[in-house]
Amino acid sequence: SAKFIFTEQGQVEPTEILHTGLFDFEKAMNSAGWLQELEDGHANHTPETEEYGITSFVYEVRRPFHPARLVEWTEHMPREIVRAKGIVWSAVQNEVAILLSQAGPAVRFEPVSYWVAALPEAQQKQVFEEDPHVLAEGDATDGDRGTQLVISGIAMDEEIITQQLD
Repeated sequence: SAKFIFTEQGQVEPTEILHTGLFDFEKAMNSAGWLQELEDGHANHTPETEEYGITSFVYEVRRPFHPARLVEWTEHMPREIVRAKGIVWSAVQNEVAILLSQAGPAVRFEPVSYWVAALPEAQQKQVFEEDPHVLAEGDATDGDRGTQLVISGIAMDEEIITQQLD
């Protein structure tokens, strides 16, 4: 019985959500869902991953994406994908790691940090001294550049999604 309000960038009229008088405490108290959970107890709880078939996997590659093809994929990604988030290596932004954040139809790309491999040598050395695993996880050619995305969804075909991204 919730009222749906569609927004852009979270912009909403306060009168749409404050002091609306729409909440019915009695109705909420008698709501079968949460009462059933309390009565059944934690031991009998079915995790949402099982109840709704939610799974996730990590897509990881050590080569850059062509930015236009990646945007094209996000515009037509399989509907089974509910959420994707991670770091992307773009072929035209070789110095900057890009955060890809997708939830439902909303997709956002934004710079998140410089790749260590793109930093001046003195700064790289400092990073490696402070955090040796960065050096260990990189390679001689591309350093720490790469893509790591966690993709979550319902009844996804991991093989097809991986092929599409590849």
